[in-house]
Amino acid sequence: MERKTKNRKIFPVWVIAAIAIVFASCSTTKYVPEGQYLLKKNEIELHKEDKAGKLSKSDIKSYIRQQPNRSFLGIKAGLLLYDLSNPDKNNKWNNWFRSKGEPPVILDTLEVDKSVDQIKSFVDSRGFFRSLIKDTVKYQDNARASVYYRIWTRKAYRIRKVTYRVLDSAMAKVVLGDTLKSLIHPGEVFNVDDLEKERDRIETLCRDSGYYAFTKDYVSFFVDTTVGNHQTDITVTVSKAVYQDKSLQTRVIPHPRYKIRNVYFFVDFNPQKAIENSKSYYSGLDTAYMNGFYFISKKDSNYLKKKVILQANYIFPNTIFNLEDVNLTRKHLTGLNVYKFVNVYFSEVPQADTANGLRVIDCHVQLSPVTQQSYTVEVEGTNSSGNLGGALSFNYQHRNLFHGAENFNIRIKQSVEALTQEERGIKQIIGTDVEANLVFGKFLSPFFNNEEFVKKYAPKTTITTAFNYQRRPDYTRTIFTTQLMYSWQSSRFVSHLVSPFSLNAVKLPYINPEFLAHLDTTTYMAYSYRDVFISSMSYSYIFNNINPKKVTDHFFFRFNMETAGNLLYAGYKLAKQPVDTLGSYNIFGLQFAQYIKADIDIRYTNVLNRFGSVTYRFFAGAGIPYLNSRAIPFEKQYYAGGANDIRAWHVRSLGPGSYVEKNAAFYNQTADMKLEGNVEYRFKMFWVLEGALFLDMGNIWALSKHDDRQGALFKFDTFMNDIAVGTGFGTRFDFSFFIFRVDLGIKMRDPGIHEGSKWILMNGPLNVRRDFVLQVGIGYPF
Repeated sequence: MERKTKNRKIFPVWVIAAIAIVFASCSTTKYVPEGQYLLKKNEIELHKEDKAGKLSKSDIKSYIRQQPNRSFLGIKAGLLLYDLSNPDKNNKWNNWFRSKGEPPVILDTLEVDKSVDQIKSFVDSRGFFRSLIKDTVKYQDNARASVYYRIWTRKAYRIRKVTYRVLDSAMAKVVLGDTLKSLIHPGEVFNVDDLEKERDRIETLCRDSGYYAFTKDYVSFFVDTTVGNHQTDITVTVSKAVYQDKSLQTRVIPHPRYKIRNVYFFVDFNPQKAIENSKSYYSGLDTAYMNGFYFISKKDSNYLKKKVILQANYIFPNTIFNLEDVNLTRKHLTGLNVYKFVNVYFSEVPQADTANGLRVIDCHVQLSPVTQQSYTVEVEGTNSSGNLGGALSFNYQHRNLFHGAENFNIRIKQSVEALTQEERGIKQIIGTDVEANLVFGKFLSPFFNNEEFVKKYAPKTTITTAFNYQRRPDYTRTIFTTQLMYSWQSSRFVSHLVSPFSLNAVKLPYINPEFLAHLDTTTYMAYSYRDVFISSMSYSYIFNNINPKKVTDHFFFRFNMETAGNLLYAGYKLAKQPVDTLGSYNIFGLQFAQYIKADIDIRYTNVLNRFGSVTYRFFAGAGIPYLNSRAIPFEKQYYAGGANDIRAWHVRSLGPGSYVEKNAAFYNQTADMKLEGNVEYRFKMFWVLEGALFLDMGNIWALSKHDDRQGALFKFDTFMNDIAVGTGFGTRFDFSFFIFRVDLGIKMRDPGIHEGSKWILMNGPLNVRRDFVLQVGIGYPF
């Protein structure tokens, strides 16, 4: 639809301004006691003489003991919510306001003094010894106060020399032989964090070398800052073991190494029965011996094949204790998804391997099974590219189908979604999905199936078959899918997915006559919306270093590549099979697609502090049809807009290029290429409420010259003029088990404007109906 730049409805900015003024004018000192002050803000001034070293304002902020009430655009929403309560009334609403809001943060000068001390210790820990730190409190007449922390750092201290003292001669060979991997190096700026990491490294090294009882408490540091010239010497001391004998006398002895004697697997362990009646429970268990391992289970139990357990095991009898082997065993046994608890512990045997001077321990692996079969009936909210709806689904799962940790799932789902169109209001999308998949903990192939490969890469094979029915206002579509997928992990953060074949039969039994007439106006799109058979191969590389247990910066990278139709085309060509009237080969009465497609998705999250983070995203993808196809099937094409995309546009309503859809009844724009960039600042507000400010930009384009949509074709010298830009803000309700999201997208630059500037504000005020889009979603957009 063409954008009109005259006689446009002006967005009532004064309404928002009035609301903001009302909120800002509300007293936030309602419950501040007389003679005391509300902490308005903390201001940090950092003056660094030496630019080296890791020291920033955001680091220092976390060491200030009192933080002001959180605010968004100057409005302290949590505090205002708290102020709505009445302390003299104990009822449901007042209690809710007080529990969900934020009480006023009252300035405490003792806390300011403690903050100065903490900042001083932190600055010292980063190598900036003898720095000067001052605080100033500015009081205001309206019972508010601001605290200013000023830090003047001197030249950073660098490490001159690192010396290791290992008091245990046997352990010295281990520790000193690995100092090339030390995390503290001469010439670097002193940092206490590096010392803590080195302590952890030494502990891991020793425990991986048989020192089962060793802990990092035996590692200490002496830091000498008196050597002059802003340098420091570090002495790392690894002390001997402290042992208390039977007469309670404390003795200092060399650290003992430990050898594993036996390994016991409790394959169907029930911790509740073991605690309630230990003697009766253990007496009812049978013990089997296989390949040097003991398997203890209930009589006639065949819960899981012993071979599968051994493939996931890294702990062996008559070997030296190794912590890494224990962690790998726990990880891989848990990854089988047939045990809800995996507990690995060791017991010392009252004997010693005197020939080698080793102590002896037994390993016990307690495996508590999950319920093998389960079914659920679920009513759920759905969110497909920003189209919200509901679904009723039936799910059946068998986690151990053939007693080899095979995971079998069947899901039947009926859904209804609201399709929001800019001009037509809300229409329905009705869908039916039936999907079954079977996952094996190995490769179903004659290759890469030996035990060494399984242990190292944790391979999986997934066989999927599915049927999807979707009825939209513009067309009805069915897809039948069969796929074989191999997956494995080459490292802690890297995984691979390979599908040697994926077969999809796509049929459109009904196309709305109005939509069909619209398709016939663009030859390329008419070819996209045809019945088609897709026989594809694909590969995905994924890097993801997010730590679910710790909030830190993290990076995500995904590369996908897919090709279709090549083997079929070669076979038909060699067999000299006839072509149809369009010059294409057919299989099962359907033209088969032939194309190549690749895309990348890059995301980086920078955690600013415990209250906020910034996430950056870049996406680029392209697909090219050839030989047997004139167009990529619409299911494989890219689209723009929606709750997880460029949020200032409805889903599939943007592009391609500067093309503007004349028939607003059908917003279903797709194309061969896509570029997108996003930046989102996320911050906590109060209760479960989070806020976000975002900037989205990008578009889709056609690559084929046969695509006759005006302005749709990608051209390297002009594509920047087709970039759409949207901004906005949103809220997220984080309920732990899911996140409900509402975003208001605002158009800033519209490539569909052909008269005047593409920057919307250059053409006049914003239009409520056309330039503002409300997006509702589940989870974060990326």
